[in-house]
Amino acid sequence: MMTQEKPNSLSVTDFITRRLGVKFMMDEEIISKIIAFQGAHANKATLTNNQIEFSGFGKFVFSEKRAKQALDKDRVKRDELVKIIEEKGKEKDIDALKIMDNRINYIKGKIE
Repeated sequence: MMTQEKPNSLSVTDFITRRLGVKFMMDEEIISKIIAFQGAHANKATLTNNQIEFSGFGKFVFSEKRAKQALDKDRVKRDELVKIIEEKGKEKDIDALKIMDNRINYIKGKIE
């Protein structure tokens, strides 16, 4: 596969899906389902392991030190979101708060 920079308009998943679809001359929908399936199982694996390896993509390692730093930053962002919601109460901010809470709970679960 030729190295090509990902356009900002595409997510990483969409970029990989399109590149593999062209390379293997396969329907992008099939590739997308495979990526989603692998991602779901990788996510489950991270609950019990601190590192996972994707063949052809490399090893991903969970660092507790970085997780603690990210947790601190996320808590600050969450507090800012709560203030914004109290002032404006927009639905997109409430959705962002739910996502932030899920992220914080996931990281706390991995660290503790």
